[in-house]
Amino acid sequence: MIIVMNRRALLALSVVSMALLASAADQWKSFSSSNGGFTVDLPAKPAEQSMKAPVQGQEYTTYVYTAQGGSCVAILSSTAVPANFTTGASAKQMRDSYMTQFMKSANATQVSKKPLSLHGYSGDETVFTTGAARGSAWVFCANNHLYGVVALARNPADLPASRNRMFNSFKTR
Repeated sequence: MIIVMNRRALLALSVVSMALLASAADQWKSFSSSNGGFTVDLPAKPAEQSMKAPVQGQEYTTYVYTAQGGSCVAILSSTAVPANFTTGASAKQMRDSYMTQFMKSANATQVSKKPLSLHGYSGDETVFTTGAARGSAWVFCANNHLYGVVALARNPADLPASRNRMFNSFKTR
């Protein structure tokens, strides 16, 4: 089973995200997504878009949220999938496929990858670079969803604080 996201949509998301890297005041706020089934602190109110993603021959809706504040861009995605896709080898395959597609669409280079478990959600954290920016992506499955939580900073020194704020505040409902 492979989740294949619309490459054009992901590329557009990456381009939009990089364009949002203009300076802005730090205004972190809690955001709740009824479609995505989560709450998280974000550097600004996010823009929302949806796209269709095929998983094992069926289409599922992926909700993508982007928000920018200061030098940080936050990208979150949520795809509701059948429960049997979110455990064991299926979950790992979905996480790996998500990151492969994300890295290609963002024209990013992987710096490191390690298991990450926060709030009882086990997944992978991938640190990457794209252009002069540095990012960290946490991909995991929980509550019948595949989630991608990405913090990207134009100034690499800003990444740890942004990453920690997003990752530590993320909760599913």
